[in-house]
Amino acid sequence: MSKKSILLVLVVTLMLLVTGCGGEGGTSGSMRGDTASSTITTKGGQATGSFTKLTGTYYLSFDAYLADAVQVDVQLSIESGPVRVFLVAPNGSETSITVNPGETGNLSGVAETSYSSFDDAYIFRVYLEALEGETLGGQYTVNFTYLLE
Repeated sequence: MSKKSILLVLVVTLMLLVTGCGGEGGTSGSMRGDTASSTITTKGGQATGSFTKLTGTYYLSFDAYLADAVQVDVQLSIESGPVRVFLVAPNGSETSITVNPGETGNLSGVAETSYSSFDDAYIFRVYLEALEGETLGGQYTVNFTYLLE
């Protein structure tokens, strides 16, 4: 294979990766030091995780199988920098809370599901928005139940 062909393949691959990551959900931020674990059943599940730094708006995505919507309960605590946590319902409305440092915030609501070509799965999202530039030291628990029609 010539150098030109290899370069072309690398450029196309890079373009696909950037397009897939950047266009998925309109996220305009980043999360550093994210660790997570989850337990998922056919009825729902639980995920726990933490992050060291959040900037902008970032979403956590979770498998939704074929559910039309998901009942979600989020618990979040942070060390510094307030954060807005929100869910987007199937009708487009948002349910949100603001969590301040030293507090534990609890959000309960319904999240829409959508097909993600990046994940090749149906997912739902929990959005986190750093309200003052950055948020440090977050710990979260997400409990969810699939709402099947």
